[in-house]
Amino acid sequence: MEKMYEEVKHENVAIPIDANKEFVMLSQGNTAEIYQYEDGKILKLFRDSFPFSAVQNEYRIASVVQNYLEIVPRVYELVRYQNRYGIIYEKNCGEDMMKGLLKKPGQVKQYARKLAQIHASLHQQEVDISYSIYDKFQRDISLANESDDEVKQQTCLFFYVFNVAFRSVLTFLKNKNIVMI
Repeated sequence: MEKMYEEVKHENVAIPIDANKEFVMLSQGNTAEIYQYEDGKILKLFRDSFPFSAVQNEYRIASVVQNYLEIVPRVYELVRYQNRYGIIYEKNCGEDMMKGLLKKPGQVKQYARKLAQIHASLHQQEVDISYSIYDKFQRDISLANESDDEVKQQTCLFFYVFNVAFRSVLTFLKNKNIVMI
């Protein structure tokens, strides 16, 4: 099977962090753990199994997007800590919309309107990040050990069709100047 993630010598790409330094964990997800790094900064430390090229890709995309959108956290550095790779981000404090909505369900229309405004402003930006969700899913699926080749091909085809359909809908809405609220 062809490797989808390119092998990269990354010792000189990521800035090393002192391996003896300890950080307080704030949260964790499927691919990474989030630690308090410095005042106003967090460390998103990816799990061992997460490919370095995927970390690089997230860093590249975040670096581009931050130049166009004020609402995203700033990205600072690609780092290496205890043989794992991470990204230093600006720490954003506050409550996410879902938690706010759960606390105040009577304000669902206000939250929906705010989310729609944010979403519409995102679609007004022309950002070329040379990113294909199809390629991402294809890489992710190729790394899955449990799926056979036929399942992988069917899943890739599904996501390709989904991606094409989604882009078509967005193009149609944009051409008609339709804003989703």
